[in-house]
Amino acid sequence: MIPAAQIADFQRDGVVKVEGLFADWVDVMTAGVARNLAEPREYASENEVTKGRFFDDYSVKRRVKRDQISA
Repeated sequence: MIPAAQIADFQRDGVVKVEGLFADWVDVMTAGVARNLAEPREYASENEVTKGRFFDDYSVKRRVKRDQISA
């Protein structure tokens, strides 16, 4: 639950840090990205960049469900 003080801070400042909010999702998302990189769909693409990597597959949401991922 988000404390009332954080809600007030958000209403005043427009942003707050909610520590650990996505902690349960880190392993799930890591596994999902790994699967998507290993099994890209027809719309996936590697985009040229000067540093790092830019991989894009905009239709993956329909394929990867949380219960299908083993982290």
